Amino acid sequence: MEDRLSNIRHGGAHRATRANKAFPGMTRQRRSLAAVAIVIVALPLTVLGLAEHAAGAADTQTTVTLSSVADTYGNAQQPTTPQGGKTYAFGTTTVNQAFVKFETTGVTPPGGHLTSAAVVLFTRSNRAIEPGLLIHPASSAWDEATLTASQRPPYQADVLNDSISSPAGQAVSVPLTTLSAINLTSRTSFEIRYSVPDSSYMFDTREGAHPPQLVLSFRFDDSTSSTASPSTRPSTPSTTTAPSTSSSSKPITTVAESTPSSPSPSSGTTTPTTTTPATTTPATTTPTTSASQPPDTGGVLPFDMPNTDRSAKMVFAHYFTPYPISLDNEPGVSDYYATEYLDPAGEGGRNADSGGLLRDRPLLRAPLGGDWQLTDAETEVREAVSAGIDGFTLDLLSTGGRHWDRDLRMMDAAANVDSSFRIMPMPDMYSMQSVDSATLASMLATLAAKSSAYKLSDGRLVVSPFKAEARSADWWTTTFNLLKSKYGISVAFVPTFVDFGRAADYRAISYGYSVWGGGSPSSVSASNGDTAHSQGMKWMQPVRVQDERPNQNIYDEAKNLATLRASWDAALNTDADWVQLTTWNDYSEGTSFAPSVQHGWTFLDVSSYYVNRFKSGAYPAVVRDAVYVTHRTQMYDAQPTYPQTSLMVLRSGSSPAVNEVEVTSFLVDSSTVTARVGATTFTWTAPSGMSTHVVPLTYGTVSVSASRGGRVMQATTSPYLVTAEPWVQDLQYHGVSSRR
Repeated sequence: MEDRLSNIRHGGAHRATRANKAFPGMTRQRRSLAAVAIVIVALPLTVLGLAEHAAGAADTQTTVTLSSVADTYGNAQQPTTPQGGKTYAFGTTTVNQAFVKFETTGVTPPGGHLTSAAVVLFTRSNRAIEPGLLIHPASSAWDEATLTASQRPPYQADVLNDSISSPAGQAVSVPLTTLSAINLTSRTSFEIRYSVPDSSYMFDTREGAHPPQLVLSFRFDDSTSSTASPSTRPSTPSTTTAPSTSSSSKPITTVAESTPSSPSPSSGTTTPTTTTPATTTPATTTPTTSASQPPDTGGVLPFDMPNTDRSAKMVFAHYFTPYPISLDNEPGVSDYYATEYLDPAGEGGRNADSGGLLRDRPLLRAPLGGDWQLTDAETEVREAVSAGIDGFTLDLLSTGGRHWDRDLRMMDAAANVDSSFRIMPMPDMYSMQSVDSATLASMLATLAAKSSAYKLSDGRLVVSPFKAEARSADWWTTTFNLLKSKYGISVAFVPTFVDFGRAADYRAISYGYSVWGGGSPSSVSASNGDTAHSQGMKWMQPVRVQDERPNQNIYDEAKNLATLRASWDAALNTDADWVQLTTWNDYSEGTSFAPSVQHGWTFLDVSSYYVNRFKSGAYPAVVRDAVYVTHRTQMYDAQPTYPQTSLMVLRSGSSPAVNEVEVTSFLVDSSTVTARVGATTFTWTAPSGMSTHVVPLTYGTVSVSASRGGRVMQATTSPYLVTAEPWVQDLQYHGVSSRR
């Protein structure tokens, strides 16, 4: 709701200062291994790629990380009962033995030579006090659904690793000493035991929160390339080392196709036309397109982004400095996000009661050379530009230090990437409650001197403070008079309110209004925009996608992309002058539009469809088929297996909680859409253009395809398994695209 308390927005003072701490004080006790399980498995195959290898570079390496395609164990107490499908497996000395299988067929990049291999397991419990985790080779002639203690692969006595310990609640990487055990032309299986008697060793399976991983490292000589072609590269592996130049910085290419004009978006929640049982496909063996799908060399979006005049309707995204692409330039699988923010035990366990500070993070990347922080900021500007965003509203959290440095760096990055990309300063009046007029005027003058600062045609600097009502209209008048008298800078004041009911107090000094906005469909309002226009004010409509705050124990029900659609509709219905996406990258509130680990480019892509409409006055023609899938990985009332003592509850006034999967289709012509959710299949006819359809969320894998004329045109399978035993409470919506 729009009158939410400001501490709900910024989560208390520790939120504003957490990322401002000196990094030499970080706790880096290699909790990164736990983060490997948290981060890697969550990445869609489409957002990672093999590290690029330039011809002539010697001893270049790349790492391929595979998630298990099958895992189970034999229970001697139930010798004829299969144990497959459970979220855990036991590996002890004689009673229970676990089996894990990986799809290693053809994973070797051209010219690559396998140099190391390690199995990563997340340990749920282990009563042993001595090292004893052992990995044996195993035949792959077993099936997860049928393996039992009495019918299991023959035991092979060879041991593939040095015996190590595996503490409970942590991931452990087990280096393999015998690389010949990796079958690069077929599947590779292992038997896992714990040699200490009565150890009762238990680890997560692929149905759990942290599936087993097989990490393979390859080296290249100076005459080969590590970049596998799409036609030969298997769909299973994802890589832990992303290219230093991400796909986000590449221009979007398009292919002209003959297509009818796209109608306005339609949606539906009707009962599927047919419902039949379906076999659940493992989430880790999911290509983003069907094998029967023809090659498609078109763009990554289902429509073309037009060139529009940025002096008219403008779209901004709220940039939050605590969460840039990287905090320390470490590899993504072992950086501060992975080891501290995503790990419940991170940062000394200060957020252990809520299962960790974050549930999402920016896309992973490899370490960069040079001024990596500026490079990252430039990447974020390019990502925003590619989605039709005209600028950032830049959150000013402090008068100096790390956050202020990032503010200045983002101003420079915008100028470097796109001379027309504009930055609107947004002093955060919750975090800077004690700032005085002279200090704020000095800060704004520094930003105004940058070429990327957003100024109107008459030269006025546009300033839009968050929670402007924290200071009186007289205080703001004093600040802006000082800015004018001392620095010669005039201001166009566009306060962003938490409580829009206070807007009338600032009418005499305002150029426009905005409000922070709500995170569920029921909290989206168009009336505030009407009020602003009735008073002769410009209106900046907030557009959100969702809101979940683990460390504040509260969430909104976004109903997949319903909040996104409702808030864009409000912008269109009120003829808003500007739009503010709230937010670009605030992962602590789950509101990010920026490309991320848990939703890829889905939110940004779908929002771009409305950006087209907002700027041009018409929805764009769909010229390429695409399907997007959004869903949670757990039911809204699921109980985590991690000892999380503080759980999120539904915010008062939010839309009621739901357990649903949503399919958003962009089709050049009417098509048959098939969604498989766990063991159930849903089929319906989707019209041309953009449409949405909702089906029930159930346990298992979620996949969708769109077929026309008997041929699969687009298909994708979500790598995010829906489980009844989640590791931590996570009520954000994940997203997958068939085109990225």
